[in-house]
Parts: sequence; C-alpha cells; structure tokens
Amino acid sequence: MSTLRVTLQTAQGPVLAAAPAVVSASRATDIPAFHVRWFMQRLRAGHAMRRNPINRKPGWISFKRLGALVFWTKNPAPLLPHLEEIATCCPDFYFLFSLNDYQHEGWEPALPPLAQRLETFRQLAERIGPDRVVWRFDPVCVADPGPDMETMIRRMQDVGQALRHATRRMIFSFVQIREYAKVRASLKRSGCSMREPNGTERIHFCEAAAAMGQKYGMTIMHCAAPRQETVPGILPGKCVDDALLAQICSPENQNLREYLHMQPALPGLDLGVPATWTPPPRDPSQRKACNCTASRDIGEYNTCAHGCVYCYATTSPHTAQKNIHRLKETMDDGETPPNLIP
Repeated sequence: MSTLRVTLQTAQGPVLAAAPAVVSASRATDIPAFHVRWFMQRLRAGHAMRRNPINRKPGWISFKRLGALVFWTKNPAPLLPHLEEIATCCPDFYFLFSLNDYQHEGWEPALPPLAQRLETFRQLAERIGPDRVVWRFDPVCVADPGPDMETMIRRMQDVGQALRHATRRMIFSFVQIREYAKVRASLKRSGCSMREPNGTERIHFCEAAAAMGQKYGMTIMHCAAPRQETVPGILPGKCVDDALLAQICSPENQNLREYLHMQPALPGLDLGVPATWTPPPRDPSQRKACNCTASRDIGEYNTCAHGCVYCYATTSPHTAQKNIHRLKETMDDGETPPNLIP
C-alpha cells in the first residue's frame, strides 16, 4: 500500500507531504528521552519535517491519516506526563523499550541506573498495559576478556524476572559491528574490546531466551534473524508489528482500521471469533532481513545523547549534544522548528 499524499500549508508555503498511517518515533534518535517538547509541538501542529539522511532534502510528514505511533526509546520517563494528551491525538500507540544491563562496562554512559529504568518500565506498563510495552534486549554484546555470553544470558534472565508482569514480549538482536562504520569508529575511540557473538554463542543465547520466554510467558522474537539461527520458541522479529497494531486498535480508530483492512470480531457461543486484518507491506526502507510493517520515521540522526558505544545512529556524543543544544536554543527563541537539525 503506497503512502497517501496531502498538501500542507507551512511558513515556507504549500508543500506536498506524506500522510502515513503508522509513524515511528524513532529509529534514528530517542525522542521520548531528548525531544519531548519538539514532539508534542509537532503532534499539536499536525505535521513534522524530516530531512533525508543522505542528501538532507526536506521531507514533510502529515499526521492527518495517523493511526498509530510506535515509540523507540531507552528512557521514556520524560514522555510519561504527556501520555493522556498523546492518546487524544492518537489513541493507539506502543513502546519499544530497549533495556540492557551494561552498567559495569559503561557502554551506555548517559542512561539512568538500571533500577530506575526497570521502575520506569513497570510504571509505563501499569499506565498503558503490558501488551503495549515491548522489551527490547538489544543489542546483545560480548567482549574479550568479558563480558562473555554466559554473563549476557544471566543479565537477560535477571531483567526478564524483573519485567515478567510488565511485558508480554521480548525482541533481541546481536550487535552489528562490521556493517556500520559509526560503530567501528565509536569502539575504536572508546578503546572498547566489544565483538560480535560467534555462531555457537548466538545459538546458546537463543536457546536461553526461548527457555526464559516459556518460564515467564513471554513471546520471544529475534530481530532480523538469519535462517541458521532458527531455534524452537523464537519467532521472527517484528518491531513495527501489524499483528500488535491490530490487537491494540481501538474501535473508533478509523485510520488504523482502514490501513489494516480490519474486519470486526464475530460473536461465538463462548469465545468470540477475533478480528482479522490484512498484513500491510513490509518496510522497504529497512534491511532485507527486517520484517517490520511499513512506517514513516520522524527522527533525525546525530541527536541522541545516550552515548552508547555500539550506536549506529550517532557520529559522536559531542555532535549529538551540539545538535540538541541547537534545537533547544531555537525553541527557546519562541520558534517551532520543522525538524531537529537545520
């Protein structure tokens, strides 16, 4: 299904904008952690602008047809006070909450302590329900001389036990170093001995994750899994998931219902026949192994200041801090910037 187009009236004059049903906020940066003010202004305005990360040309996104928001974050705490207002603009949304334990190594230097993030996760689940807070143990990293895979498995199990009533799903992936020059540069700059897990280590982790899922009643998914890593109890990952969107879709959300071609549930003797939907196309802008449903991203690269050493989206923490400061200055001047970076 191709994205519809609408005409927006902006300060720069009329522009043609994409009008997607599903918006990601965001693969490119942590909007809930660093850009809440910008996001709420854009949501109220009904549109946003994101520059193409390759050629920097502006691309406009209208929220006229918005049916669902998918938040990607490691720290959603700053967004929690705005959940009710978000629900009035877009009733159906869920969070992909990345939560690892790399405190000892300092691989995620600017994140709150693990205990605080666990509590934020539980608070969020209490407010919007565990079905709408997806745990991402992502990425799984090892290093020589340590931490080794056994350590990673123990940490996953500890976090899983803490979140066993707060989520229904865990999605994991393994760190990618060879594919991303930014990751290699970050590791070299920090002197980190991180490496990609080998095949045996990956299978061992998958088996342990499957066992944990069975123990705690969690669906376990492997993001962009190669075929040789297929393990019983592990499903193909789908972060932007049409099945989950269909599950949380409100009866009054006509935009999402039309996008999914949803048919209403039918009554039965004891159990109703659940609603059905037609899976939308996968996102062609993602890597081939990605199963995600198509969505439009509204975030900008180089605007996340968590400083994670494995990050593929940020050149350096200094660059990110500079861009975040530039955005804050623009907003403090009373202007509403159409995007994060000029």
